[in-house]
Parts: sequence; C-alpha cells; structure tokens
Amino acid sequence: LLQTVFASFLLAAPTFLHAQPIRFVRESLLFTLAADSFSFSGVYYFDNPGPTVVERSIYYPFVLSGSVPDSTSIVDVHTGKIVPMTTVSSGVSFAPVLQPFSTQAYRISFDQGAPKRLLEYILKTTAAWGQPLDRMTIRIQAPADILLKLISLKQDSIHSAGGMTTYT
Repeated sequence: LLQTVFASFLLAAPTFLHAQPIRFVRESLLFTLAADSFSFSGVYYFDNPGPTVVERSIYYPFVLSGSVPDSTSIVDVHTGKIVPMTTVSSGVSFAPVLQPFSTQAYRISFDQGAPKRLLEYILKTTAAWGQPLDRMTIRIQAPADILLKLISLKQDSIHSAGGMTTYT
C-alpha cells in the first residue's frame, strides 16, 4: 500500500502583537510524519539587541487544514521551563522575556492529524517580520513506506536509516 503525504511549506511565522525592539533571527523545524498525522517541533530564536529587558506578546498561528493541533506546548529551551500560553483564534500567544543583549530560544511543539494525508506549513517569516532570518533549517522525517509526493522547498539531502527517511 503506497501512502502519500503532500507537503507544502509556506511558515505561519510567529508575529508580534505590539511594536517591538527585538528580532526573530533563526528557526529550526522538525516534522515527523505518520500515516494520518504528524508531530511538529520548532525552535524559534529571538534576539534583544538593546540595553533593556523586553517582554512582548507573540502570536503563533496554526494552519488548520483538516484538524486542530493538540498537545501544544511552548518551552524555554535554555531553562527547560514550560512557557504559559493563551489559545487565541487559530493559534497561541505567549510573552517571552528577553534580557538585554541576549538571544532566547523557544520550542513550540504540537501534534496534528492529517486525515487527507496533507501537511501544510506556511513559510512567511520574512514577510511577517520585515527582515530575513539569519538561518532556517527544516527537517522532515517519515517512515520509509510514506512517499512524499511534493515538497515546495528543494531539499539539500535525503537519508534513510532504521526504516525512516529524513529530508533536510
């Protein structure tokens, strides 16, 4: 039985709800696919180039193509602490605190069904923030029996091991 997952990556980028003196500088995304669902884990890096502590609300939208994400969590990568979040509309908001002249990383994770075997993630980071990222990494892991029919971004490498295929 051939299973197909259609992946169209377009980033539902985190965006500020208020004006901010911080920069969204980097992201590292991991999609782990299954037959009719996927798990997502993204690490987002924010830089405070200024001399004062900054706390701002950030809205992280979800792409709702078929099902609502569940098991959503936001974790401060440096401390390992869970970050309080509020569910709003079709996303979540949280308020990171950035110390002066620092970079802070937050991991946003969730599981989402893909009953039509369609995974859509919208990449609009530079448009939402008005500046390019310093670095972006996307990895997709899928069981070897799931064939990715389309990925809108060209992958640099494909590796297979232990019954899994990883696209980077």
